[in-house]
Amino acid sequence: MKIIRGSDRIVLTLPSFGIVIKFAKIRLKDIVIDIILYLKDRRTWKTMLKFFKYHHCQVGGFKYYLFNGIISNKLEYKLWRKTKHQILVPTIFSFFGLFNIQKFVQVPKDKTDADFWCQFNMIVRKKWLWHDSHAFSNFENFTIETGKVQFIDYGSKAVIGVVLQFGDLIYEKFDVTYIRKDRKQNPPST
Repeated sequence: MKIIRGSDRIVLTLPSFGIVIKFAKIRLKDIVIDIILYLKDRRTWKTMLKFFKYHHCQVGGFKYYLFNGIISNKLEYKLWRKTKHQILVPTIFSFFGLFNIQKFVQVPKDKTDADFWCQFNMIVRKKWLWHDSHAFSNFENFTIETGKVQFIDYGSKAVIGVVLQFGDLIYEKFDVTYIRKDRKQNPPST
């Protein structure tokens, strides 16, 4: 059992049961701190109201702190149910986005972020990747257990767009044995 803390979710891995549970973070502490800072800086109410109007994806807003983890869980479950695409690790269950249950898989231990990022750049048009660079540049968001690449973390609109438009192409062309040329001499330390 391992607990992984992300910016929007807390993941509890239960390999003996073959699942992970992704809990949405509801960041009440951050909301209170931001309100206190607004009041301390003597900002006007008009300025403070912007904090509550920001879009849920906009870091630092009330909706982001309250709903972003829930929305990520909902998006992940909805994409899996809609497509059941082989490039996605199955999300088995979602409880209103408060938590998701996903199949447990191992992340690759002999890869680096660059190994994944370079390949995504070669397969997908670069502009797509920058909409959620975290998702595509962090090798821990993927597994290669089946001999093919699969997304573990796919709870953003940018990833959904890439999966819907390029999922088959990525699944077909992604080389799990790829190592970036400049690191063949210096493999990652484990």
